[in-house]
Amino acid sequence: MDSPAQLARRIFEAQPSDLLSGMFVEASLQHLSQVLEPGKVEAARRTHLGEEPLSSLYSYPVGDVLRVVQELTGGLDADCSMLLEGMGRAAAIRFAGSSLGKTVAMLAQGDPQRVLSQTVVSFSAEPAMNLRSYAKLSARAGVSTFRRGLLGPAFGRGFLVQGLDVLARVKSAGTVIVENASGSSYTVKTEW
Repeated sequence: MDSPAQLARRIFEAQPSDLLSGMFVEASLQHLSQVLEPGKVEAARRTHLGEEPLSSLYSYPVGDVLRVVQELTGGLDADCSMLLEGMGRAAAIRFAGSSLGKTVAMLAQGDPQRVLSQTVVSFSAEPAMNLRSYAKLSARAGVSTFRRGLLGPAFGRGFLVQGLDVLARVKSAGTVIVENASGSSYTVKTEW
């Protein structure tokens, strides 16, 4: 679903103005430290994101975050998808605990369709996600469209599937259709 070649293309596409919320960066790096050697993750973080401690109050260049993943995967396809999807899941859990996530949960009232449609509104200011639209397909399915989603399809699927789990309390599956060579334009069909 997500390859080292696609990751390299998205790093190339990333502009200095493409930022990711510190809340998501912290959650993503915490996930990486749980599944990989924490010392290697910290060294990669310091190399690409600087020596200063991270803060959820700041935003960080998404290209630098992706360079951390690139360094840690060592060019392995399976590792790239697995790590990015896990980062997306960790970001969804962190989002659910934030004031914005709690507001989405309150407005959605446990309805998966409403969770997904509210997520589009919530991420309108998150350039690295670039979740553009959500369309209901049936009572138990919908499709989310990402354009210039620099975090990629594995992250997007992980975020949406885990988001439904924690915000709507439903188990879901996500099917991804990648629409360009870098994997920055894609759709995720979620079913529950």
